[in-house]
Amino acid sequence: MNCPPPNQFLHHLFLKSNSLLANCGSPGSLVILAPVASSLNAIDGETGSVYADDLTDEFVQSHILRITHNKDEVLDRSRARVYNTINGKSMVIKEDVVYPHRGFKGVKEVRILHDSLFWLDHPDQPPYLVYFLDRPLSGALIPDTYLPTRSYLKEKIKDWSGLTSTYKSIGNALNPVFAKLYGEFNEALDRETIDPAPTLATGSFRSRHNSSSSTLQFLRIRVDLILNTAMQAFQLLPQTTLHTISVESHLTGTDIEKLIESHILNDLYDIIFFKLIIITETRDEEIAAAVDRAKFVDISQLGTIATLDLRKRIKSAISKFKDFGREHEPYDKICALMETVNVLMLNSEKSSDDLIPSLVYVVLNAGVSNLSANILWIREFAFMDVDGGEFGFALSTLEAVIYHITSSITSLGEVSERNQRFLEAIGGDDEMRIKEMVEANIDLLETRNGSGKTPHVLASPAILQYFLGKPCTASSLSGLVLSDISSELFAEVLNRILELSQKEICDVLNEADGEGKTLAHKIPERLQFFDQIYYELDWNRLDKQGNTPLQLLARIYDHPLYDILIERVLRTLTCGLDDESDNDERSSDGPGEDHDSTSTVSSLTKYRIPLAKHIDSKGNTLAHIVSTPASLESVFRYCSGDFNKSNDKGLTPLLISIKFARLPLVEYMLARPEVDSEARDSRGHSAIHYAARGSLALFNMCVRAGLDINDRASGSGITALHIASREGNTAVLKRLIELDAEEAWDWRGFRAGDVVKNDAIRGIMDDWACSGREVRVLRGHIGEDCSVKYLIKSKSGGGVLRSVKEFQKLRHWMVTRYPAAGIATLHIHMPSPCQIHSRPSRAVLLAVTERLDAFITACLENDEIKENPWLWEFLLSPTINDKGVADKIESEMELERRRVWKEEKALSSHESTRVFFAHAREQIMKLSSTYRITERKTRAVKDGSLHLSVAYGLVGKALTHFQDLKQSGYVKAIEAMSDSLVAREPSLLYQLIEDIISLDARIQGLLHSLTIPNTLIGRIEHYTLELEKGEKTLSKTPRLQLNLAMLVDSHSRRKALIRDDMMAAHTELEHAGSELRHNEILLADNLSSFYRKHEQGAIGIISKFCGRQAGIERTRLRGMEKALAIVKSVSRGE
Repeated sequence: MNCPPPNQFLHHLFLKSNSLLANCGSPGSLVILAPVASSLNAIDGETGSVYADDLTDEFVQSHILRITHNKDEVLDRSRARVYNTINGKSMVIKEDVVYPHRGFKGVKEVRILHDSLFWLDHPDQPPYLVYFLDRPLSGALIPDTYLPTRSYLKEKIKDWSGLTSTYKSIGNALNPVFAKLYGEFNEALDRETIDPAPTLATGSFRSRHNSSSSTLQFLRIRVDLILNTAMQAFQLLPQTTLHTISVESHLTGTDIEKLIESHILNDLYDIIFFKLIIITETRDEEIAAAVDRAKFVDISQLGTIATLDLRKRIKSAISKFKDFGREHEPYDKICALMETVNVLMLNSEKSSDDLIPSLVYVVLNAGVSNLSANILWIREFAFMDVDGGEFGFALSTLEAVIYHITSSITSLGEVSERNQRFLEAIGGDDEMRIKEMVEANIDLLETRNGSGKTPHVLASPAILQYFLGKPCTASSLSGLVLSDISSELFAEVLNRILELSQKEICDVLNEADGEGKTLAHKIPERLQFFDQIYYELDWNRLDKQGNTPLQLLARIYDHPLYDILIERVLRTLTCGLDDESDNDERSSDGPGEDHDSTSTVSSLTKYRIPLAKHIDSKGNTLAHIVSTPASLESVFRYCSGDFNKSNDKGLTPLLISIKFARLPLVEYMLARPEVDSEARDSRGHSAIHYAARGSLALFNMCVRAGLDINDRASGSGITALHIASREGNTAVLKRLIELDAEEAWDWRGFRAGDVVKNDAIRGIMDDWACSGREVRVLRGHIGEDCSVKYLIKSKSGGGVLRSVKEFQKLRHWMVTRYPAAGIATLHIHMPSPCQIHSRPSRAVLLAVTERLDAFITACLENDEIKENPWLWEFLLSPTINDKGVADKIESEMELERRRVWKEEKALSSHESTRVFFAHAREQIMKLSSTYRITERKTRAVKDGSLHLSVAYGLVGKALTHFQDLKQSGYVKAIEAMSDSLVAREPSLLYQLIEDIISLDARIQGLLHSLTIPNTLIGRIEHYTLELEKGEKTLSKTPRLQLNLAMLVDSHSRRKALIRDDMMAAHTELEHAGSELRHNEILLADNLSSFYRKHEQGAIGIISKFCGRQAGIERTRLRGMEKALAIVKSVSRGE
């Protein structure tokens, strides 16, 4: 591994701690469990630091398994098994889940995502098997967090609990101090008696009874003591702790003191506020009685003009003032009061003239109790200046309002009781009484009940008809268009509204109900009045669910005038037609007639509707929602913005249309230049991936538009072929095969044929995989007993399963029978795929499958052996007789030797042969060395490419935490750049490496065959030496010429034996010479064909790689151009 990986775990293991692996044993006995890089960049909740910053040898060792094999163990894939780490810990693994056991704590389960093989930069060392986990096996991972930057900590630490959870040492030091102070406070409070204050005749809250004053003084002193003691305890903390907080979070000592003060007042709120309630009990009872008696008074009866804008602000102010009663801290209460005052004074021309009546109405309707106690809590325990400035003004105003309510209760009570009787009459449908009261006081029609509903809204149809006969104001007609009334009454109400001023018409028609819906939101229920009012409605207003009226209108798909309604609203919003032309068109055109838009097309450049204004709660724009080509054309004509925006599910308008098979919309969008046909969803799927799930017509439409059928998903690497296979979409699958789609792998190493779910599709994929080839090794098959066999599929449709040992036996037979044929070697130096029984390694199965297939391909391309009967028996027959094949090979070898001895003339001189084959072997070894170097360098490029892909993904995810970049749009550009630079073709470099290994395997087989001449020359030299020795022996004369019969006979027999040995050696010499000539011819032919075939094979591999890489680079260039276009558009402010 030459390129440092972005995964800090692998970086620490393979590059920083090589000694750690060296001491662990052979790679075949280890399994590495590596957390994915994104999880290591997250924060460990136990330590508060990032995992990647605290990687230790102990942490790494806890993620390395030592695999032991017990011969007596019965293997069963369905059973969980305990595995031990190299540092003595244990875990249970079943299928895709790891359950940490002995030595681990805090983590219940971890999921296995995928596996991979990692080679170190060593030519002969087997690879390490690595399984990737979704998180580390220890610690408390905090999801969706990244490096704890200052802004992150500053955002996190908003209160005392946030501070102590981040810096536990502060909580450990100060929480016991707080507990002790609270205990002392409670003991002192139990000894103090508290009397309620007398009724105050004035509005001042500073006058107190003596006992009450002493109680307040006691509470104030005790709280001051607690705060001072807590601050002193904080100052005694180690300076290193304070410095760390300051550096990491930007919190100063003053900020932390405010947090302590807030925390203490929160903790003491219930106790102290209860005492304050006792003190102000009499006064609060008086206020509560006055508020209850005057609760039916309307704002119009308090001395101000009740406009719709004022009522809207009062409604918001009531919500703010309720926070005044709910908040605990004095500062939060005064802030809530300030917000109330600010809302009431917003855009108010009369300033404080409207403030007092408005605040009186707010107090009467907010339902906040213990007002005196709340004011006393603020004044005595705010520990800040609340008598002057804005805070003093707000408090004084509230006190004045309360005094006004209590002192004017007689007049307010009479008005409230009259309003109550009127509302009760409307509720009881007492027509006579209602008319009597209205005739006596027509201002009653301007009042509202506690929910803000007008008498017109509350009235029955008959009473409403009567009310409409009286003079109507915008305030009295408010909310009526949103009520459930008949069409006849609605028409009359609409006529009365249209008699108001232009501003009042807009205000009434665009008033919202409690859900934020206006008449425009409910226009689908009143479509018969559309032509009268659509130009007055606010089509951009959002309701509480995040929908604009235009979006709701775009969802009435079954309406016969759907296209006309959409076009008319969009044209009105875009062109801003004047009232006269609209009135003329409305008088001349019926609801089923479209306006002549030719006169308005020229004004489209004047204003276009931003799509960003009409995005619902799920992130859908109008382009996502509309359902017809005409309406979609209107959206493109009248709207501007990003037509490729993704909704919350990551789907663009094009992807939505393809997903729901809206063929006319798909055809229209694919023809538009604004639409990015390569846009992806959150999973990295593009339009072609969605089309692969749909009909053949939809898929063909996408193909005709130029979409890349081999496009890969950014995250998983799957193609349309994978999806069509997995979904069982036979029509699209056959079309992809016709278009010659690439048989690509995803990031897990799965081909399309590996993800099918039914036999019919699997048969189609297998037949396609074997097209153009007689036989192919398709995939590995693992039995329940963990036995591993590989499927050999033939073009005729048959299939057999063979183990690696059977392939090794086949090669042994081949080398034995055809020693000079240059049989390719089997480069299978892999760990077992079943190191983890219940989760076999896909990477190992894929690598072994590729090399077995390469071996079979090499055998079938070898002219000498491609028609061998027992080779085809091995490839086609489910069973094979090993002994029969061995005997047949021995028999054939004997016949072949006899034929060579008989037909081939022995080679007389072998020196030239020795030199020739020695030179050939040297040249082939140089070629092999070059291939091995190329393999290692290519593997380094592949690792680097994958590491960069991971790094780009991490960068894109991390940048989403920079809100400024995200809001500006630059994050989208960076995501587009990352997506274009990520390695989309995980199998391309892998396949190149396997092709190189396959070529080297053939070279190694040839090198093995080139040793035959040397072996035969060695035999020849050996027998030649034996003959020379025999001749010397025969030519020697005994020193003693004893003519003894016994000695003569012995000498004759010895010479006869030597002559027999010489004859046998001469025969062997002739045989070796014949075999040398025979093999010389064979090897010379093989060398000649090798150079020719090797050149063709190497050129083919390089051409295929370069062609596919060029396609990837073109796609990458388009992605970079897209990213650059986004940057330019952001720079222009678009």
